[in-house]
Amino acid sequence: LGLLACETFYGANWEVIQSFLNDPMLPGAAGVLKVLQLFNTLGIFLLPAMIFSQIFSPQPELFLRINSTFSLRTTLAIVVLFLAFIPITDLLAWLNDSIHLPSFLSGFETEMRQSSENMQALMSTFLSMENFGQFLFNIFLMAILPALGEEFFFRGVIQRLLISRTGYVHLSVWVTAFAFALMHQQFFGIIPLLVLGALLGYLKEWTGSLWASILAHFVNNASIIVVMYFASY
Repeated sequence: LGLLACETFYGANWEVIQSFLNDPMLPGAAGVLKVLQLFNTLGIFLLPAMIFSQIFSPQPELFLRINSTFSLRTTLAIVVLFLAFIPITDLLAWLNDSIHLPSFLSGFETEMRQSSENMQALMSTFLSMENFGQFLFNIFLMAILPALGEEFFFRGVIQRLLISRTGYVHLSVWVTAFAFALMHQQFFGIIPLLVLGALLGYLKEWTGSLWASILAHFVNNASIIVVMYFASY
């Protein structure tokens, strides 16, 4: 569906999309890749998690833990916690980037660093905002949708299943966090993503509500978009 939308609205076939993925700075790449990202988030994470919960449980809201809320004090604490976590994330990212693999894995390291650079170029393209409308769309695409989709998928379904099948909360949280980190395909950013995923997992278990990790995920992503938008003025 994403490919169909890209070709319908932008005239971009698979070959064009591949060239945009290889070089996101090409003219016209941003719009096409954002449409593709929209369908990816819906089709890979959000819809499968919702459909699975409907099939797996007679009470999908209870299974996903979206039937419970939390206090305003907890809400404010989550916002402050994840804003305060940003410099820690930056430090972990710096430490992760300074890791060098043994010489016999130099080829693998080169490929992973190139992949990380491509991902950073893609993010730079996404975060290039010329007006307030693009800012709002980025909030929707890069903060609201990922917070819903990835949290429904990882903390709502995967972590829930692991806990129910193994009975080990800590193991389930960290295994889910590792899968969450791997999904982002950033080897030299895997440590901060792993810690972030674990923090989101523990937050969901602590509050008993998936909305807590969704809020935290949103704050984490939206803060970057806000900073990038206002830094351009």
